[in-house]
Amino acid sequence: MNIAEKIEEIRLQPEHVRMRWVWGSVTFCMLIIFAIWIFSISAMFRNQKNVTEQASDGSGIAQQLKDLQSQTPSLKDYAQQALPAGNEGITAPSQENSDFQYPATTETPQASGYSDLPTASPAQ
Repeated sequence: MNIAEKIEEIRLQPEHVRMRWVWGSVTFCMLIIFAIWIFSISAMFRNQKNVTEQASDGSGIAQQLKDLQSQTPSLKDYAQQALPAGNEGITAPSQENSDFQYPATTETPQASGYSDLPTASPAQ
């Protein structure tokens, strides 16, 4: 009997029988999840115990520092590298813009709203 036939057979059963199948399936799945959780917790505690033992004698930290030093470059390595020659974000003026001349004006720009005001205040 394949699973599709079994599901169809369960669908034809009364509701209280279907509810038994539901709760049985939920219980089975939760037992599997709980077992996986227990095994992962025990593995985590075993790893934590090994890390604690290595930290207590100091050999683990010393080895990690040696590994870190071998993987990272030193300042001498950076000092020996040639720096790229460039303007570092500053652009040189282009030839197109060098021919442009700003117009020299002596007028002071004014808004059109001020054009109706008298130029001299009346004496009272």
